[in-house]
Amino acid sequence: MSPIWRYRLLKNSLYAKFANSSFPIPSKSSRQPIRSYNIAACMPEAASFQGVGDHKGLYEFSINQGDSFWGAVGRQRLSWITPFHTVQNCDLKQGKIKWFEGGQLNVSVNCVDRHVHTCPERVALIWERDEPGTEVTITYRQLLELTCRLGNLFRRLGVRQGECITLYLPPCPLTVAAMLACARIGAIHNVVFAGFSAEALAERIRDGEGSALKISTSGSEPALAPQD
Repeated sequence: MSPIWRYRLLKNSLYAKFANSSFPIPSKSSRQPIRSYNIAACMPEAASFQGVGDHKGLYEFSINQGDSFWGAVGRQRLSWITPFHTVQNCDLKQGKIKWFEGGQLNVSVNCVDRHVHTCPERVALIWERDEPGTEVTITYRQLLELTCRLGNLFRRLGVRQGECITLYLPPCPLTVAAMLACARIGAIHNVVFAGFSAEALAERIRDGEGSALKISTSGSEPALAPQD
């Protein structure tokens, strides 16, 4: 039997099976049309885009008017210390890629502070610990407090902008806050897996030219608060 006949027999048998069962086969006239959604409700920046009323229009606008699209997104969704003056300055042939020229921002502020202003008690991190049922949730308010405490600790240790801090910590909220604290004070973080030996740790500190070291002193699960 040729493949085309096998296909037709299979198709007819499946259709007969469903036709004789209680499973309804919707007709073309009864199918619900795809519902449209409010672009401005999903993306408030789109309210200022002329002629954009659906997803296709939004996509075409982002392609044809990239500066207007990404400029609105950058201004609306990021907090700037110094506003940018040029959205993009790119030339792929010359290998030049520049976005938001002239602008200055702090990554830590954009990751944490922006959310604290609008929803401080919203969960920022969920820490799944080894023991089932012992997970810990960290709100944006708690994460900001921990980040600021660590940033102040690093400054008291003499860490200056541009210097490197080696973080020898297990995966936990304290590690996330330590990385955010480095970004907050303008330092560079060098994360080292907490299971490495002393020799491996020393090698990575030398490679990163670290000027400070933050380690866990309470086993595999350090306390949420920094140990000053």
